[in-house]
Amino acid sequence: MILRLFLIRGYKTRIAKRIRGFSVMVYREKDESTYERDLRKRIELINGVIANINHPALEICNLVESRVNELISKINEADSIIASDMSHSELRILNSILYQVSKIEIVKS
Repeated sequence: MILRLFLIRGYKTRIAKRIRGFSVMVYREKDESTYERDLRKRIELINGVIANINHPALEICNLVESRVNELISKINEADSIIASDMSHSELRILNSILYQVSKIEIVKS
């Protein structure tokens, strides 16, 4: 239990530093660009994971994985590459988040 709390606290600290870095990068962007949109989405998704990581009843990996599966379905149903571009970006972001969260789950086990 103590190891789990230690890992979560360390993960939150690393993510908070990343969010600060992303926020600075977003502030520097002048125009609405794909890069800025991706940074905003990354911050939003990371904050969502952090909000849910403290709930022991929630399986955070399953939660993120279900969102990944929803995005894959959405991409497969899209009519064009342009329509699925935002979903692809979100999918890449969620995959990196899922990797980080899975590392914590493996250590907890």
